[in-house]
Amino acid sequence: MTKFYGDTIRLSFHKSHLFLVVITILRTFLKWRQLIMVTEAPSASELFRRACDIYDGDLVLAEQLFNSNIPALGNRKPNELLSSPDGRRLLDDLLLKIEYGEFS
Repeated sequence: MTKFYGDTIRLSFHKSHLFLVVITILRTFLKWRQLIMVTEAPSASELFRRACDIYDGDLVLAEQLFNSNIPALGNRKPNELLSSPDGRRLLDDLLLKIEYGEFS
């Protein structure tokens, strides 16, 4: 909603709209970061540690994630991707999406 106060314009947003703007900016940043930065693939232990952090230290949930067929990975299990750098990068992208709420 826009309100006019003399020479001043005041915009008001609902919190959910602001949240969507912030999420969109964050996703855009993460995509640009991937395009700009050429990094080494994270190790399998780093990926598992991140999964544990995402699930608040719950090792069982992290293990279930790594042993489950994931549609976003072409119904492959994350454990099957750990042997190659490209697979670890795919898993790293998946964990980022889970961490930032794109996947649950």
